[in-house]
Amino acid sequence: MEEETLGVRDPIAEREQARIQLFEKNGITEEEVSKWKKAYGNIGWVSFVFPGIDYAVVFVYRSLTRKDWKETLRPKLQQFADEDLGKEIFCSYMLLHPKEAKEPEFWETGPAFIPETLETIIMDVSGSQPLTAPSRV
Repeated sequence: MEEETLGVRDPIAEREQARIQLFEKNGITEEEVSKWKKAYGNIGWVSFVFPGIDYAVVFVYRSLTRKDWKETLRPKLQQFADEDLGKEIFCSYMLLHPKEAKEPEFWETGPAFIPETLETIIMDVSGSQPLTAPSRV
């Protein structure tokens, strides 16, 4: 509190407050976030601009575990030859919000490359990309 009276900004607190406000606009409560964290541990979010919506649309996702990949998602995706459909199914499985993303119709009306972008982000945070370049010791 004392820092606020001295005019010192707290960029971390400001960013968190902005996230909370954006989540509220998207119908996401802090209670929901707590439940997701408890159920899935590592969750993340990203937002996109959609035409006709006055605020950024938030997508909340969970990271992919090896077990999920081997037992559920990979077998499911192997059933489909359509790569675009596979990306939509992948996103539908991994997304916690928006709930409508679980429905195939959701992907038909949104911006064209949202599934590709989300798949890349989720794969990256799930270990498909290293944090550092391979190095020799």
